[in-house]
Amino acid sequence: MMKKIINWFTYGTLAIAFVIGYLNINNNQELNKLNTLIENKLKLKDNDTDIYDVHKEKTLFGYLSTGEAQGYGGPLQVAVIADSSGTIVGTELVRSYETASFLAKLKNHKYYDQYTDKPINDKFELPGDVAAVSGATITSLAIANATRDASYQIAKKKLSMQVPEIEKKWVFASKEIVIIIIFILGIMSIFFKKENRFIRKKQIKFASLILGFVFIGFMYNASLSLTHFGRLFLGYFPDIHSHFIWWFLMGGTFLILIVWGKNVYCSSICPFHATQKLLSMISGIKLKLPKQVSKIAVKTPSFLLWF
Repeated sequence: MMKKIINWFTYGTLAIAFVIGYLNINNNQELNKLNTLIENKLKLKDNDTDIYDVHKEKTLFGYLSTGEAQGYGGPLQVAVIADSSGTIVGTELVRSYETASFLAKLKNHKYYDQYTDKPINDKFELPGDVAAVSGATITSLAIANATRDASYQIAKKKLSMQVPEIEKKWVFASKEIVIIIIFILGIMSIFFKKENRFIRKKQIKFASLILGFVFIGFMYNASLSLTHFGRLFLGYFPDIHSHFIWWFLMGGTFLILIVWGKNVYCSSICPFHATQKLLSMISGIKLKLPKQVSKIAVKTPSFLLWF
């Protein structure tokens, strides 16, 4: 009975939190606080459409529109302010779920400055029109796509400008090849049942964990967590052309889990699992908690996830 009460309390509070969060979203308030508007002494005029008129004193200065795209952490929203001639005055990130370090890199490298003075019918393609920031490529691409989305709305709906058709391109390079190799090694490490002179299961698993630790954990920062699976329920399905690694890791993990009942990612690839193994090997310490403490500790991940 207590377990049922806790479960229903959990579901109920999460539902209430979702409703409160949804009702408190006020896009107008967020947009009025944009630095570009404040610095140029611009004011938004309430509008029934998705595109806002921007006034300077009592004269029409230009327009503001928001665009959306999928980053690595989830959907993000970008605001674009353009003058009446179709030139971008400023671009700012309004909302995102990206890792804070990625956003800090963009800010430090003055990533947003390159959009200023661009025509709103620019292609906004990486590389070429826009330069990505190393270490935050996916976030750079997502912001470029969202900027294009917002800019083209202004161009078509307000200024009757022609915009180019953008073909989706596959992003497939050395990074994707390395991830595929690591995943194959991970599969081999859990499916080979016997040791022989040619294939040693423990060595393959050690190799897949170390490679996952180095490349997925540090170099590419592409590790999966429970939050990635949770975002699926929020409609987070990024474009496969530019997020092949996400689709490969998520799809491959799901497929093997459903077909064979094996969790290849957590057992043989996960950088966090590799970290635990390495620390255990280096220190030789194996902690054993008292039973009463263990009973409480084992529930903390679920509590933190709810919190």
